This record gives sequence, C-alpha cells and structure tokens, in this order.
Amino acid sequence: MNRKIIYIINPVSGTRSKMGIRRMIEKRTAAAGISFQIFPSVAGGDYSFLHSLIEEEKMTDVVIAGGDGTVSQVVSSLMTLDL
Repeated sequence: MNRKIIYIINPVSGTRSKMGIRRMIEKRTAAAGISFQIFPSVAGGDYSFLHSLIEEEKMTDVVIAGGDGTVSQVVSSLMTLDL
C-alpha cells in the first residue's frame, strides 16, 4: 500500500515559526516519494472537511504539528475513520 499523508500544522502553537517545519516536511516527504497534503490548523476546531478527503483520496496517515488542543480537536474529529 502506498502511503498518503495529511499534515496539519498549527502556525501559532509554540514560540517558533512553522515555515521551517513546512519546508522540511515538503522536502523529506517528496524525497521519499510519498504523496502528501499540508493544511493549517482550523481556529474553530472543525476538521470534518477532512473526512471526505481521507476517504476519496485514500489517505493513510494524519500527522499533527501543534499543541495539545490541536491534537485533541483533530483526533476527536477523525476517531470514526479507519486510518
């Protein structure tokens, strides 16, 4: 099975800019030949838009770069999906 990754990045969590993280993700994931998409975190915490994307694109992984709030919101929204 080919991996397909969704990255969720919270640009305001922590103290550092996330542009370096985004560039690193793009470079390393592309170099590994893995299909991926990157999204910023959602202020309201509604990640239901990912459901259809995950199912239609057959995404295999969700990687979250953010604080505990971002992680909790994304995981809560996606718990019913088979990833």
